[in-house]
Amino acid sequence: MSERASIERILSALFAKGDLDDGRADRWDALREHGLVHPFQSGAERWSDGALILDLASAYAPGVPLAENIVASYLLRAHDSSLEARRLTWADPSTSRLLLDGDHVSGRALLVPHAAVSSHLLCEARVGDGQALVCLEMRGIEALGGENAAGEPRDELLIQRAPARVLGPVVPSPGSLFFVAALARSIQMVSLGRAVLEMSVEHARTRVQFGQPIARFQAVQQQLASLACQVAAAECAVQAASLALDDAAFAALDTQAKHAISAAKLQVGTLAEQAVAIGHAIHAAIGFTREHRLHRYTRRLLSYRGELGPERAHARLLGEHMIARGPDMLWNDLVRGGVWPQERRRKSSMDLKAKLSADLKDAMRAKDTVRLDTIRSVRAAITQREVDTQKELDDAAVADIVRGLRKQRVEAFEQYQAGGRPELAEREAQEKALLEAYLPTAPDAAAIEATVRAVVAELGASSVKDMGRVMQAAKARLAGVDGQALSAVVKGILSGL
Repeated sequence: MSERASIERILSALFAKGDLDDGRADRWDALREHGLVHPFQSGAERWSDGALILDLASAYAPGVPLAENIVASYLLRAHDSSLEARRLTWADPSTSRLLLDGDHVSGRALLVPHAAVSSHLLCEARVGDGQALVCLEMRGIEALGGENAAGEPRDELLIQRAPARVLGPVVPSPGSLFFVAALARSIQMVSLGRAVLEMSVEHARTRVQFGQPIARFQAVQQQLASLACQVAAAECAVQAASLALDDAAFAALDTQAKHAISAAKLQVGTLAEQAVAIGHAIHAAIGFTREHRLHRYTRRLLSYRGELGPERAHARLLGEHMIARGPDMLWNDLVRGGVWPQERRRKSSMDLKAKLSADLKDAMRAKDTVRLDTIRSVRAAITQREVDTQKELDDAAVADIVRGLRKQRVEAFEQYQAGGRPELAEREAQEKALLEAYLPTAPDAAAIEATVRAVVAELGASSVKDMGRVMQAAKARLAGVDGQALSAVVKGILSGL
């Protein structure tokens, strides 16, 4: 059974979607026993491991502080492995004003989730011009009860010189807690938005009006399609942010991870707005009743949207980053990793295509028509191959394309030379030289022969009949080798056996 299926089985046994009984202690204990509350003390290594649990659990709108404890588990794993008996929460840095004085914290924190049932509080406290991540015991901290729009506990804490355990160095504001918690809330919102979409589709299929299901009406179909697009966009943004956090040094987020999280928070904010409006429009009056489960999702979407920084704060972070980088880097940041992490996470096999893209821009600026036409021909061939094969090409496949184009130039050069067209032959020679710049350095004759002899010995090849096997194995080890040169060496060695 896969990890995802195993988690889904546990959750489905504990929760019923839309169950109105929130926060039952037996459910919390069961989640903890299965290692879902503090996954980073139960063997999880990457943020994505915890994100999977949070995504699947949020579909049940369970009403327990799971996100708070998964985030705490992630941030505390380098400091404390004895979390199993604890119930943790966080203080939203955007609604807290806390000061660290020596090893004590004082201040006020608003909208703290589930504070009354938590044993420890994770927060960011200001120190000079920066702030530090600290952990406080809830014992002795005054809590004033409150709720968010979904009826979940959101308490106000008045903290007077509470003993603090400092968990990290002083860093610029905002710190790791702000961003990791924002990503956790974003993951929850995507799951909630997906659930609203599923409920709306099911309701539209079963609700009959004017003698037919309302799903057949074009206006309803358009609304559902629009919501599906918002869910998909938010899923992509959250997945990109989770991958960026996986790449970042533990508890020391880099700029790219922070900006990917801010981009995700902005995207899920749009999803929340659309999901609430469309979900209730599709369900009409029944969706507003207390007995219907839709409100458990839409109320949470509205509540979570305002937590961990208003959208304008995340938009400002992204905007300031873009301004600092300058206009020339805008497109690069959008598509090659300045904001989105997918390109950075790809293997180095993408480097050759990236180099072609960069060189194309340089050729356009320099108005170098020969270089421009050459690179465009390579990119066109790559695109056609990817369309034909329905998969993205790696460096080896791109290099094969370049070799084929180089061979065409060589043949054309010879034909133009023989036909008395030196000007066209010169153009082919120039393009051939440009193409060779994108090929790995070819191994010399000695390296080819040594590799072929080693392959022959490993495979036990004994005659020319084994030439295909030897060629395939040798070519895999000799990047940039000329096929004809390799074939001649293989044939010569096998013929002499």
